[in-house]
Amino acid sequence: MKKPAEYLKSSRFTAVNLTWTVDKVMKKAYDIFENKSSDDIDEAEDIAEIMNKEAVKIHEKDIRICKDISQWKERSAFLRACKCRETVYL
Repeated sequence: MKKPAEYLKSSRFTAVNLTWTVDKVMKKAYDIFENKSSDDIDEAEDIAEIMNKEAVKIHEKDIRICKDISQWKERSAFLRACKCRETVYL
């Protein structure tokens, strides 16, 4: 798992969010390995499913944050436009 994760991070080395997300998903996988015995886990399926769920959760949170930021920017631009009585470009 480590080699593909490092390759993915190196593919977009300036994408801080990608590196952060890969690290967070990998941490989730390592935590599972550390806390479960080999009898408790079907490694290939369970780990992949848990990693996928973590990635989806991060993606959904990122979408919510981006929407919140865009709404704040729109309100802020509107208020500046009203105050200055000039067109504000977003």
